[in-house]
Amino acid sequence: MCGIAGWVSFQRDLTSQREVLEAMTATQECRGPDSSGVWLAPYAGLGRRRLAVIDVEDGCSR
Repeated sequence: MCGIAGWVSFQRDLTSQREVLEAMTATQECRGPDSSGVWLAPYAGLGRRRLAVIDVEDGCSR
């Protein structure tokens, strides 16, 4: 199961809020321990957690 977090603000520059966004994303670690990342722009920030799902039938990642 994957998870996303983020926010939009037209009143402030969010590029300086990496630490806050990383903390928001870290709260979702149980949603996916396999990968994470953040993306920041002046008015928006997104964070994600990823869980790699393995197909038990043929062992391929999906």
